[in-house]
Parts: sequence; C-alpha cells; structure tokens
Amino acid sequence: MEQKTIPFVGYSLFAGALGEFTPKSKTFINTINLHSFVVAESDVEFKESLLNSDVLLPDGIGAVLGPRFLTGHKVKKTAGANLHHYFLENFKSKGGKFFYLGSAESTLNKIEEKLRANYPGIHVASYSPPYKATFTDEDNQKYD
Repeated sequence: MEQKTIPFVGYSLFAGALGEFTPKSKTFINTINLHSFVVAESDVEFKESLLNSDVLLPDGIGAVLGPRFLTGHKVKKTAGANLHHYFLENFKSKGGKFFYLGSAESTLNKIEEKLRANYPGIHVASYSPPYKATFTDEDNQKYD
C-alpha cells in the first residue's frame, strides 16, 4: 500500500492514519513541528535528514494548521509518543526490534526493563554514547 502524503513547503508530510502506515524492515521516521522547521532552515544536515525521511509525521499544531491554511489539505497530528505506542502494540504479538539511542544509561536500562516485562516478544537494545558532535563510522556500525 502506498503511503498517503501531501507536499508542504518542500516537505512530504505523512497524511494517513497510523493504521495505514506501512513500515519497511528498516524505516527512517522523523517528526516535524514549527521549531524543527525553523531549525532546518539554518541547519543543512538537519534539513537533509527531514527531507530524506521515509516517513515525516506532522507533530504539533503548526504542522497541522499550516498545511490546512496554506493548501487546504487536512492532516492529523501524530506525535512521536503516539507512533512509539502504536509500534509497540502492533509488534506485541508479531515480535520485532526496537533500538533506543541516547539518554543516560540508567534511563535506557529502565526503558529496556519495562519493555521486556510488558512486550516480551519484542527485542530491545540501546546505546548511550558519550556526547559528541559527530558519530564515527564505528559508532554508526555498533548496532547496525
């Protein structure tokens, strides 16, 4: 099934419901709101990341009202937390893999423990790298 998207100020926003979302084996998902749109205008790499997303979800009232006001297209806000919950529930019986990057190791450990208890069919891994402006090739390959 082809994903429903709409063009908006150079981006292709996902305009379907989560039940219509069709992930690939590895799917690069981002959310966009007014803040991320403004940041992307001065951060070329960040903008490239948004533009190269497999799915770009409207997250925030500005990402919902902007397209409606400027183009007449109606999109539904889909926060990252909603997407996360959707995938957890969707993969609860099928199994799947979830990877969490960032945050303190203690926080990631709590996330992993909770998910293993509530979603035993899901494989969970995480990585808490030391802060750095750029990841090395070794960092990027660690959990590929």
